Amino acid sequence: MVRKPIRQNAAGDANQPSTEATDAPALARAGTPPVVLVQPEEATPWRPFRVETILTAGQVRAEYFARKAELDRQHRAARRALKKHFADILSGKYGPVTGVTVSFRQRYGEIVSPLQYAITINVPQKRPLNDLPPAIPFPKHFDNVPVKVREGAYELLHGASVRAVPLRGQDLPNNPPPFGTPLRGGIPVCIEQVMKSFGTLGIHLPGGNDPAIQRGLTNQHVAAQGDAIHQVGPSQAGNSAPTRPIGRATASSTAKIGGRTVDCAVVEFDQGISVDPAIHPRGYTASRPVFFSSRNVRPSDIGSRVVKFGARTGELLEGSILEAVISRVDTATMIYFNAFSAKRGNQSFVLGGDSGSVVAVCGTVRVQGVATPSYIAVGLVFGAPENNASTALCCHMCDVVKALKLTLPPALLTRDWDPEVAD
Repeated sequence: MVRKPIRQNAAGDANQPSTEATDAPALARAGTPPVVLVQPEEATPWRPFRVETILTAGQVRAEYFARKAELDRQHRAARRALKKHFADILSGKYGPVTGVTVSFRQRYGEIVSPLQYAITINVPQKRPLNDLPPAIPFPKHFDNVPVKVREGAYELLHGASVRAVPLRGQDLPNNPPPFGTPLRGGIPVCIEQVMKSFGTLGIHLPGGNDPAIQRGLTNQHVAAQGDAIHQVGPSQAGNSAPTRPIGRATASSTAKIGGRTVDCAVVEFDQGISVDPAIHPRGYTASRPVFFSSRNVRPSDIGSRVVKFGARTGELLEGSILEAVISRVDTATMIYFNAFSAKRGNQSFVLGGDSGSVVAVCGTVRVQGVATPSYIAVGLVFGAPENNASTALCCHMCDVVKALKLTLPPALLTRDWDPEVAD
């Protein structure tokens, strides 16, 4: 069953949103069949498809691998076009830009079929063409690669109000473990100097040069090198959330590794702090081993099922990889290059306080020749589009390991897995 086609705006301009079918995300949440969009009658090299269908993650992967050679050529051409016009896009002549990437065409934040790569440009606010000076609109294409303009900026996922007055429960960590519980990934942490903002200790790191030293991983914007780290505990009625010292950030980085920006820090726990010997973050199934990816996320990973546990969301949430390479993301304090994103349909996936949480692919890894259901840690959450809790922005785990010079057991590093497909 297919819903009645919905027409685009009459001009069909890449800079303009459709004036109809604004309820598509709500319909998708309700489980209705995918929306079908009808393109304008005129076909062009940069807009050859008249019909677009919103895809599930599994359908994205199926179509990608059916057309892999063609789409990989298209991706390379789009990356060349973006590289050629990158400075022009950011020159200011089109107005302020908050992000730019090469990604599959999307409608309502969902990938559509037939798959086609576009140069996607984020702006703070989209305006009708008749409100723009003649020189301002972006072209419909760069070198026959379609241009898609979308509205929105990006933000880091700080949590607010660890010690807010008055207490606002919605700003506090969700169901943090009591202090007597051994530490695991997914707990809320803050720094001693700023106890009104928290993030997530993403994962307990295995191994290391000194087995007696226990370590964890988070973002540099949560805890920079030298910062004293506190765990945030459950709030009590009428009081703000208590904290206790658990360690110190011994290294942090916002470097570029292979052209990809990281935002990461390693925390060494104090002697006497009880740490769960398992490296599984909260909510993870103990029977699945955890591996660390030794390669970056690629276009062929789009649609892979992922999970994350953030201190603010407070539960294990499932999503899928949406974009493998986001060329540039501008936040209020930092610019990130070549991050990737993961999305949970139109439901909340990240909230302020989830910075530092780990995104892991669910898949199979061959362990001593046996295909074993596993978690593969591929990224570290640092941000999200403003007012869009369904999408997480992540730096690549392989770059985090290099930037922090982490020593991990070789048996826990992998670059090969068969991903499960998100529903």
